[in-house]
Amino acid sequence: TPAIHGVQVTLLARKTDAGNGRVRALAVSGAQTAVSADLVLQEQLAWHTAMFERNPNGNVPWTEGALNAAEFGVESA
Repeated sequence: TPAIHGVQVTLLARKTDAGNGRVRALAVSGAQTAVSADLVLQEQLAWHTAMFERNPNGNVPWTEGALNAAEFGVESA
């Protein structure tokens, strides 16, 4: 059985409008959603990461089955 110490969501993004550009990474497991802190975007492309150390469905360690069933993404902040 693999040991999963966390899930890292990595995205390549930039802002295209004037003003602040912010996004948040998402981890959806079961009926629960975890949201990262705001990631501040710049005008040039840059890599951003967010770490989810625990499964949001019960705030328990990740299992292989839970990781395979989870969905990950990004939303505008």
